[in-house]
Order: sequence, then C-alpha cells, then structure tokens
Amino acid sequence: MIATLSLSVDAQTCKDHIPDSHTTGQFLDNFNGTVTDVVNGVVWQKCAVGQSYRQSTNARSGKPLSFKTRQDALNCVSVTDGWRLPNLKELGSKVQRSCLDPVIDLSILPFTPSAIFYSSPPNLLGAFGRDNVEGLIIDFKSGIEFT
Repeated sequence: MIATLSLSVDAQTCKDHIPDSHTTGQFLDNFNGTVTDVVNGVVWQKCAVGQSYRQSTNARSGKPLSFKTRQDALNCVSVTDGWRLPNLKELGSKVQRSCLDPVIDLSILPFTPSAIFYSSPPNLLGAFGRDNVEGLIIDFKSGIEFT
C-alpha cells in the first residue's frame, strides 16, 4: 500500500543512458490489482490509497488521497484491511532512477502518481545517528528522499 502527500500530472521523462534500477523479472503482475516484487518479497497495490482497480479493464479510478502528515497516512493505512505502509527499503525498491515524474517504471506500476510517498518508521539510529526520525519520504516526482 502506498500513501501520497500531493499529486502532479506531468509526463514522465526517462534517460536511456542511466541503467535500470531493477532486474529483469523482478516485478510480476498478479493480474488482480497487485504486483509482486520477487526480489524483496513485497506485494504492491497498483493503485495509491484512494484509488480503485478494475481487473476487467486493467484500469484504475478515483484520485489518490493526500495526507498532510505521516501520522495521517499511518492512521488511514492502519484501518485498511491487510495493508501497511512500506519501510524505506521496500519503498525505495520501486524507484526507477533513470526516470523522472514519476521515478518509477510505469510498465510495472502504471498508476503511480508523481507524488510524495511515506515509509513506515524504521529504526534509523544507526544509519543517521539520531533516534527522532519517524520514517523517510520519497518524492516520486524527483526521486529525492528526505525525513
């Protein structure tokens, strides 16, 4: 499950000289509105929170929900049956560094908006030398990661 902060409607740009971030066959379409990352063992919804998937047409409807804070996203996802916010490693595994706006392979996850996505709160003390980090955010428009 992915939770967004804001939405952009710009067209994606990809650079052929930058290698793909994923291995061939890493993502498998389950043809039920989800995609499995076989390398990291994660199942992704094709749609962001607030959108619905139609299997008969392989299309989505609705608009992604926007969240002002990570806690708002966590609260929403915690009441959604069977889904959770990904941790940073899981969320980062979707990033396609050769593309911008959004920084994702749209052939795998075609409905991903150019928006800010939250990760769940990991233990970041060792990585960042501080223990007050609640999680990280990835801007899927630019690929920038921040707290």
